[in-house]
Amino acid sequence: MRTLINVQPMLTAIRRAAIALHIYVIDQEYKALGDYLTDVDANKTAAEAARKSLLMRRVEARAELNKLGGV
Repeated sequence: MRTLINVQPMLTAIRRAAIALHIYVIDQEYKALGDYLTDVDANKTAAEAARKSLLMRRVEARAELNKLGGV
């Protein structure tokens, strides 16, 4: 007789890992923009707008991770 495995916890874990990876990528892009800002002041306005956009995406991803019981 086959035993059915509850895959929901596994799917949730995979989704949490994917969101955590997404947050890491956003953090790396945010850091790179910070380094870029220190090097070039001419594009400061555009880079600040991009940083704010990335920060908002990070907050949204973090909220989604918290809904799934994340860290």
